[in-house]
Amino acid sequence: MCEKLELLQKALKIEAREFAERFMFRLNMNSFKGDFLDWLLRYDAFNRGFPGAAAELAGRIAGMIDYFGDIEAEMIASRVIAAITDEFLERRTGAIALHSKLRRELALFSLGNLLAHSRSEALEIVKGYDPLRKEILISTRKGYGLESPFILRGTFAGLGFFAASETSGSSEFVVLNRYMDERWPQLKAAMQTVNDEQGRELYAWIADHEDLEADHAQFAFNSIELAVQFLKSDMERDIAFVEVERGVSNFFQMANEVLLSPLRRICPRCKHPVSLNTCACAGYGGH
Repeated sequence: MCEKLELLQKALKIEAREFAERFMFRLNMNSFKGDFLDWLLRYDAFNRGFPGAAAELAGRIAGMIDYFGDIEAEMIASRVIAAITDEFLERRTGAIALHSKLRRELALFSLGNLLAHSRSEALEIVKGYDPLRKEILISTRKGYGLESPFILRGTFAGLGFFAASETSGSSEFVVLNRYMDERWPQLKAAMQTVNDEQGRELYAWIADHEDLEADHAQFAFNSIELAVQFLKSDMERDIAFVEVERGVSNFFQMANEVLLSPLRRICPRCKHPVSLNTCACAGYGGH
């Protein structure tokens, strides 16, 4: 690995640790059930678009033979795909099993466990986050460089965004698991006794990601390493480093805005812009 890449990886790990500290501080602000559930549904929405966008980025890279070479382009793409495979397949069994579906079941169970909502009521609450989810999907595609008209710049900005998301994720799940132990131990224990329709323990989405995200981060950064190595000119490499750094910055800006911002919810019953906990019609029972 060249010196520039080593410095970039070290800087990324430092930024991820600093974000994890802010992440923990923000979690600890969730004093009430409704506040925590609002944050959890935001986290569900935040994570929704990353696997699909990364898969699309891999497809783009695989076709960039003029920039990287034929087999070389597929080698880079393979690292991106390796980093997201766990989002679609169960590593232990090889069965098709979406992590997004397990995450959604975890959120629905949490709504039922903490606020005694029926599944249909919980589904209505989750549906209320669709506008936020769509907004984040658009931002995620931009972060991955998929909307950029400049193929080389967009691709390396996307790789930087991707590496930042996976590196940050490895710290986020450590923090989230610790937070669940300290603040919601009964909810965690309940999640560990319930399986989804594919037999997966609900809490596995949090517990397994502590290890999985570290692997994903290494694959993601390796994709950058290979992509820089296979470029054909120093000028292109200079552009690549600038864009990777921009992509890293874009990820943490998005994460700060979505995950660390104050609660801004619209109650689906009274339509007031308040948190789950302070809804004017007390529709969520979070008091």
